[in-house]
Amino acid sequence: MAIISQMYQVEDRVIETFRVADAVSPQSAIVPPVFPRYDLRAIFMRFARKGALVVTPDGRVWLDENRYASYMQNRSRALAGFTVGVVVLTILAIIFL
Repeated sequence: MAIISQMYQVEDRVIETFRVADAVSPQSAIVPPVFPRYDLRAIFMRFARKGALVVTPDGRVWLDENRYASYMQNRSRALAGFTVGVVVLTILAIIFL
């Protein structure tokens, strides 16, 4: 659980970078920050691939809050489905073993 908690903290740090800079539209996009740590760079790249961070034609980046919210909602649903599956398999294992 500690690893998941750390991952969420890193994600929050990346997202907060754009919120604090008010880079939430193409007009307010910022030059991409240089993240010194690998985990921050990896999260930045994941959000860019998922469309939550959008690169403008001139290379600046902004946070698309709607895409970010959609990404987080989809991830929460997937995690809930995984958790339910694990619980069901555990119950079946207890019953039949």
